[in-house]
Amino acid sequence: MKILFILTNYPGFGGIEKVTQYITNYLCGHDFEISIVAFGTNAPNLSIGLHAAITLYYVPKPQEYNASENFDYIRGILSNNQFECVVLQDSYAPIERLFVEIDYPWKEKLIVVEHNSPRYNIKTVNSYFYYNRGWKFFLVRLLKYPFAYVRAFYQSCKRHRLLLSICRRYVVLSNAYIPELKLISLKTKLRKVHSIGNPLTIQPSSEDYIAKKKQVLFVGRFTNSKGIDFLLSIWKKFVDKSLDRWELVIVGDGEESRNIEARITKEKIANVRIDAPTPNIAKYYEESSILAMTSIYEGFPLIIAEAMSRGCVPIAFDSFASIHDIITDNVNGALVHPFCIDEYVESLHQLINDPQKLHLMSVSAKKTVDRFSVDTIGEQWIKLLKQDIY
Repeated sequence: MKILFILTNYPGFGGIEKVTQYITNYLCGHDFEISIVAFGTNAPNLSIGLHAAITLYYVPKPQEYNASENFDYIRGILSNNQFECVVLQDSYAPIERLFVEIDYPWKEKLIVVEHNSPRYNIKTVNSYFYYNRGWKFFLVRLLKYPFAYVRAFYQSCKRHRLLLSICRRYVVLSNAYIPELKLISLKTKLRKVHSIGNPLTIQPSSEDYIAKKKQVLFVGRFTNSKGIDFLLSIWKKFVDKSLDRWELVIVGDGEESRNIEARITKEKIANVRIDAPTPNIAKYYEESSILAMTSIYEGFPLIIAEAMSRGCVPIAFDSFASIHDIITDNVNGALVHPFCIDEYVESLHQLINDPQKLHLMSVSAKKTVDRFSVDTIGEQWIKLLKQDIY
């Protein structure tokens, strides 16, 4: 069975790139013939970990999504191969014209995968109110909010309705996102919709990782949507109240790097270390006791499942629907009411002050992620790819 995957970047550090690699490698080992077409890469120095049998194409004009040369190139790939399915792995990339410009039986072959909340655009607009940029910024956002909200809703609705109308199947990361998809597409029946979570993108391990450090870990891009301001506010309060010398290790990079470093220095926030992104992130999960997530919104965060696979207990805001697919509060992690800093600090103190409970949650966390193994998720993909709509 021949399958073509389409995504904007490969290779890359992002979740979409990692998931694509793991799923396509798995399918290659199960008698599927896989090709990938990418619009370039945002990580040119990152090694490519694809199965040797996978064919990787790059469009002639990388990042120029709607260039006619790119459409002609993809048209040629489609006409020269008898693909049973085409999988769009990046439903937010502005390449929907591709499915209008190229005459192809998309309704019989296209599978669209949404790697975030269907209300992603609206949540982005709403998230501006959580940015720590002063009262002037807040007032400007408040004045612009009605127009920005309506514009985001309209554009998102238009895009979702188009993709739903031309695809064979539409995949979301959790059943919890189906009501959101109905709302944003203004559709009451979504018979094409299927739910498949993301697989673990680090190798499973049978070790217990009992010798954990007094270390809280944050992993992610340094963007406002990841709630970096919340993280620093939480840690400052936590350190001020704590007699124990726990350390916050922040692993990542991004446009907010300077602001983060400046705030740590200005406010003299203690016991914080910033490390650059690394392919060997498993080492951080293995030595850290707690994973802190402060995102304003997410799709299906691989970071939480990856950390849990190494016995690192997650604590997160209950700010996105799929979080309940991963964390059961006070069993394998902790959930905090969205953006309540004091509650977050209190949850951190409860975890570090009860080592026995923390260990039990660590054990439970490791067991939880079995259902996100690449074998489990890969089998769901095989079933989907071979399944008819009706």
